[in-house]
Amino acid sequence: MTMNGMGSAEIGEQLGYAVHKSQCQRIIQIQNELTVAGKLSKNEGGSFVIPSQNIDQHKWTKMTKEVAEMNVPQFKKFAEYAKVNGRTQQSISTELSALVVVCNTTGIHPSEIINAKTITGEENYIVKLTEVMMDFKEKLQTGNAELNKHSNHNNHEAKQVRRYSQAMRHMCHAYGRQFPRFPPQHILSGTKGDTFGAYNDIALTDKLAEGAVAFIEKNGKDILGEKHWDYGFVIATALMPEMITRTESILQWKVEFQTEHDEYEHNPVEYDFVTGFYEPKTKDYWNKFIVSPLARKMLKTISEYRMGKTIMPFNKSTASIERRWSQLMKEYYISLGILPETVRLSKKTRPDDCIFQQKTKQFFYDERGIYVLRHTGAHQWCRWTNYDYGFVADLGWKDMNTLKEVYAGQTIKQRLKQDTCFYCQPPMNPDAMESKVFCKAQHAFIYYSNGGKSKVSQN
Repeated sequence: MTMNGMGSAEIGEQLGYAVHKSQCQRIIQIQNELTVAGKLSKNEGGSFVIPSQNIDQHKWTKMTKEVAEMNVPQFKKFAEYAKVNGRTQQSISTELSALVVVCNTTGIHPSEIINAKTITGEENYIVKLTEVMMDFKEKLQTGNAELNKHSNHNNHEAKQVRRYSQAMRHMCHAYGRQFPRFPPQHILSGTKGDTFGAYNDIALTDKLAEGAVAFIEKNGKDILGEKHWDYGFVIATALMPEMITRTESILQWKVEFQTEHDEYEHNPVEYDFVTGFYEPKTKDYWNKFIVSPLARKMLKTISEYRMGKTIMPFNKSTASIERRWSQLMKEYYISLGILPETVRLSKKTRPDDCIFQQKTKQFFYDERGIYVLRHTGAHQWCRWTNYDYGFVADLGWKDMNTLKEVYAGQTIKQRLKQDTCFYCQPPMNPDAMESKVFCKAQHAFIYYSNGGKSKVSQN
């Protein structure tokens, strides 16, 4: 991409990273040199563009990313689709480079994949793309891939292939072509393929989740300092599990809800209800229940001074808030002994035993400390509904399999407790249990609406 008439901040925003003023001058100098050489021209608006070339739209010929970006319709559509869906210019550029590498290596034109059909005229793009990526993998293994000069040749081969496969799938998405979830060993498996389901048992118990809220409320200001502290960190930590949201979405949510009154099994119930909660990552809207006393208390607190606004104020991005929130969660995990104190060090200065491997619990707590709360919420709601995956999926997942396999798998020990219900079949020693379980969702609502009293104690 080339630009004219922009300041360093504007150019940086377009590129997705900071650009110094001295670099801008160099860019302009290069643009002028390329214009004299006939490799650039100016459009009617005065911006520099790469002159269109007469390129076959159905047969692939090797070309640079810059030429492909301007002349291959499938790449143009992908870039437009990605931008509309909130992708940064830098991430779009990275995937465009990957697309060009695959096409230059295999000689395949994108249209041959997108329009692939069987003899009977049925869509066959999945089979076609699988064949293309198998060919690419073979050439990558033998050193015959047309990698660009910025490619990381030291990357693990499987990760390399998945990265290119993902770019090709994303291009197909722009044309409405969808893909199933492939097993990890499949060549079209996503970048998460080798860790799929590896963390579905990670979650905080009810007591530990409540402890996180109390810990941040007590220690948050000392950890972050007065300048960066906001009580919203306490609110978000309490609400994220109950609403089973992603990090970005709970921070972008504008506080709106209504208090509902109903009756289950001749018992009055009261809860808070959020309609149309937006998840930016998937572009989906979900309805959310807030039932437990702690979450309802925090929701009431934030509504008194931030109703109709986000939990915490921010400018363009929630990134800085997420970093501070992550720091708070990390300190909580250190206090529990889940993580060692050395995780406070930068990755470069950490001892070897503090560099955690993927698929380990410590890796997830270290790298995805806030996201543990979404996993916690998934497990919590599964316990509240006797593992009714259909009910829980309707609160935040498009399919039950993802919920079950990635977020909240049920263990054999948990199955043994299916007859336990804190409302109708309470355990002999409820205080000894770290988390509450119910035989169905309605009993969780009744229990919390009636001050945590069981049916037995009411009688």
